Amino acid sequence: ASLLETAMAAAARPARRGGQASGSDQATPQSRCDVYLQLAEVYLALDRRKDAKRLAREAAAEFAGGPEEGRMSLATARLELKSGNVEKAIQMLCGISSASPQFLAAQKDLALLYLNHRGDRHKYAQCHLELVKANPSAASYVMLGEAYMHISEPREALAAFEQALQADPSNSALSSRIGKVLVTTLQYARAVEYYEGAVQRDPSQSRLRHELAELCLRLKKHDRAESELLELLAQLGDGAADLGDATQRVEALRLLAKVHQERGGADEAINELLKASEAQQGVLARVRVDAPDLTGEQGRVAADVACQLGELYEVKHNGESAIASHEAALRHCSGHERSSLALARLRMLRGELESAEVLCVSLLRVDPGHQDAVMALADVMQQRSEWGAAVDHLRSHLETRHADFRSIAKLLQVLRRAGRLEEADAFLNRAERSSPHAAQHAGFRLCKGLLTLYRNNPRSALQFLNLARNDAEWGPDAAQAMIEIYLDPDRETNWDELELASSPQPSDAVRACERLLRELPRSQRQQVLDCYTLMAYRTQTHLEKAASMLLELLGADRECVPAMVCLSQCYLMLKQAPKARNHLKRVAKMPFVAELAEDFERGWLMLADVYIASGKYDLAEELCRRCLASNNACAKAWEFLGVVKEKEMSYLDAATHYEQAWKHGSEASAEVGHKLSFNYLKAKKFVEAIDVCHKVLRQYPDYTRIRHEVLERARESVRL
Repeated sequence: ASLLETAMAAAARPARRGGQASGSDQATPQSRCDVYLQLAEVYLALDRRKDAKRLAREAAAEFAGGPEEGRMSLATARLELKSGNVEKAIQMLCGISSASPQFLAAQKDLALLYLNHRGDRHKYAQCHLELVKANPSAASYVMLGEAYMHISEPREALAAFEQALQADPSNSALSSRIGKVLVTTLQYARAVEYYEGAVQRDPSQSRLRHELAELCLRLKKHDRAESELLELLAQLGDGAADLGDATQRVEALRLLAKVHQERGGADEAINELLKASEAQQGVLARVRVDAPDLTGEQGRVAADVACQLGELYEVKHNGESAIASHEAALRHCSGHERSSLALARLRMLRGELESAEVLCVSLLRVDPGHQDAVMALADVMQQRSEWGAAVDHLRSHLETRHADFRSIAKLLQVLRRAGRLEEADAFLNRAERSSPHAAQHAGFRLCKGLLTLYRNNPRSALQFLNLARNDAEWGPDAAQAMIEIYLDPDRETNWDELELASSPQPSDAVRACERLLRELPRSQRQQVLDCYTLMAYRTQTHLEKAASMLLELLGADRECVPAMVCLSQCYLMLKQAPKARNHLKRVAKMPFVAELAEDFERGWLMLADVYIASGKYDLAEELCRRCLASNNACAKAWEFLGVVKEKEMSYLDAATHYEQAWKHGSEASAEVGHKLSFNYLKAKKFVEAIDVCHKVLRQYPDYTRIRHEVLERARESVRL
């Protein structure tokens, strides 16, 4: 009581000006109400809920029937809510009449209580309808529309926004909101008509014209989008006096660049972005003087423009300009993620691994869980062949993120290349235990498919990958892996020995690849896989068509390693070995890139096979060693080393290499088993030869060649 009396006395104390009282010594009802409310808040903060409720009852009795009654009722309801008494709060809010000045605030609170505590979407909307009935203004209709959008009722929201626009026809923000709602409800034709009408009624509405151009671009109406943007830019002028017009001009130039880019006009897109960059520099100069608080925001816009420009330079294979643009983006905004990652990737391509590592570490210092930075840093370590460091880095990341399947997939790749695939099960088991539904996650199924594939079990891998195929995020990766399995499950390299088919009838595997290719987005990789699929027909016509497509692809990007390797295989199948060798030599001279490790490995092995066939064993061995430096578990590289040593009649060394090929191939290849056992026989290791023969014959009982050529001879040698 003494605390209340002290507070009331303070409220009653007159304000003074120059030492004279400026009012009565009696507190006004409003000031007394303020004291009650603030004191009740203090009681709640001190967890003295009984005192707070007692004070609220006293206040309700004192202000009943007065002008502060509604305000006191609203505050008391909020106190009840803070005390956890939701139903009492709802009851009190319902008691505030529409004539009260607190009706608006009461209905807003009541709507949130219905939605958040009762989950009653109908009552939530009804509260906003009551507001419209009490005050049918544009603001009330806007609140009603936003309420409908909040509960995912866009059609009702559209009607409310249209009512608001009727009440306030000059409100351009409302026109924009209606257009966006029409797009949300997929009424694209109506949205275009609406924007067109709005722009015709008031051509000065630059924002609406910009949104119309965005919608046209989304609908692939590139000519219309370009027309609207050119008209908008002409309307804004080169030297816009207003800061808003200047920023709008930058946005329009960026969108126009996107239009050109989607139409394949990279040069035109670059020109527009250069204009946007220059215009944004002007905006930055103005905000530094006129609105310093906007400097950070406009700096990020400048960084986005520079990053967009850098990405286009990458498409044009202009590495120097791309690096300069991304560095400019980082000068504008030191934490710009897209440019940091792009610059790290470009530095990696140039072999500047320390610079790439610094960029990745900087991103991880800000966000230790940044997935793209984690992957990029793993690629840097992989490119250095620092397998242990890469494994430790990914393991550390996964310690607190057990179900980060993208990182698990990268870890599986690293473990495979490090020859430590036996460690992989622990990570997948932990991911599976992390959630009751983890085993059904498409990412988990993709990882299981990759693991079984790496263990040389393509049939089981296809089953897991097929389960992930229909997922929006993981489906493309799963489909690509499936295509590669169907096309070449045994990772062949002796394509020059292949006999072409006389009939163009595709196999079931080729038909499956064609179906899967339709599920992949158009990309350079998809085009290369399309060529591999054509080559799988194994007819002269299809091979020549694939070669033509690959040459066209290399005309656009002459450094495309996947296309060069694919074209080399195509030439080998066409019995044009010199052409294939020339392309493969180019691949062998290019700097290794971790992202394209599989393609480099395939190219090196193909060239090694060519060198072995021509008796150039030293060159073949060097390529195999290079392959093993990037993938210590490459069974084919170990096999080729065995072939080289066997031809040099160093049978013990050959057996050692074949043993590694047999191990990393999961002891699943009858041919490798035969070579291993034969070289054991030649090296007079008869027991080991017999053991391998038994393993092969258990899996392939009909493989009688190994029985006659190795097993029987080894048994005879043991008896002697």
